[in-house]
Amino acid sequence: MGSCVSKGSTASSPQHYAVQYTEQATPSPSSSEASMSPSLHGSTALESPIARWSGARRSVLLPHEVQQAAYQLAMRLNGRPIDASDRQRLADATSTVHETRLALHRGRGNVDSDLRLSNGRSATYSSLSYCLGEDDENLLAGSALAAGAGNCDHNAAINTRRHAARMEDGGQMMTVRDYEQTHLYALYQPPNSAEADESTVVLDSWGDGPAVLLRDSHWAESYGTSTHVIERFDKPDATDALARTNAFRAEIENPQTALHANARELETAFLANPAPGDIFSAMPVIAPDLAESTRRRLQEYSPRTRNVLAADAARDAYGLDDAQANSSRTTKAILKEAKRLDALGRPPLSW
Repeated sequence: MGSCVSKGSTASSPQHYAVQYTEQATPSPSSSEASMSPSLHGSTALESPIARWSGARRSVLLPHEVQQAAYQLAMRLNGRPIDASDRQRLADATSTVHETRLALHRGRGNVDSDLRLSNGRSATYSSLSYCLGEDDENLLAGSALAAGAGNCDHNAAINTRRHAARMEDGGQMMTVRDYEQTHLYALYQPPNSAEADESTVVLDSWGDGPAVLLRDSHWAESYGTSTHVIERFDKPDATDALARTNAFRAEIENPQTALHANARELETAFLANPAPGDIFSAMPVIAPDLAESTRRRLQEYSPRTRNVLAADAARDAYGLDDAQANSSRTTKAILKEAKRLDALGRPPLSW
């Protein structure tokens, strides 16, 4: 949003949302300790994801999976059914989004909550990544991964590449720029589908929430009217772009390279003279009307029925075994998230 589309953007601000957060930042070390030396301190490159669950029974849900299950519960409550293929795609895409958030562990450089939790350093490292990876999406993604921070264009470029291993043959990944919202995000188009059909999935790790179908996203209304696809990859091309991204990241992180030395010099300069750009409130990925409708519809059911619906969502979304799906811990967690789809949390920042 705003300066997330480029380091020099002066685009007007979209509608903002005040969002409650439950995450906490890991205490920041001193300036000398918090250096880039590789976010740049040995975190791994983007590797192949874990195997698709493919219907295998699970025993627990992770927090980002609870959010996806809550979203699928919302679709059921609002009469928006999906099939098993869509459920698998949403689970896969949510894993990609979560991994990108973990990789950009220093936070978003233009979001008020991350700036507060990072004491402004999320902006410093996002700016650094622009200097290292300007004018090339592979370099932009690789530099953000090395810096551990990024704005929406960094997040979109990473998701477009990171999802390569989870793409189906014949599927396409896109990076979409929305000029009206001054925002970028990634879009997955399944095989044999139209670009904006019912199965198209939004991957937006800059926003708050799981991967969602385009129709249910905050960006649905403006898609196709104020948007432009700036990248489009099939699976082989996305895989190649991911390899280029990882190669550039590795070059930045290698202490023997001139690029690493340049990165350290820039890091020192940015830390000494921070210059944050536009600042925005967090934006939910899920459309506000779906979030509000879900809250209303949940109130129409008894507590027992709500628990049954939540357990069904856990089984349908992730194949949770019956005992865990019906446990109070699982149903309470899903219902809690279903009531705040426009105010979902994120992984904690770390330094």
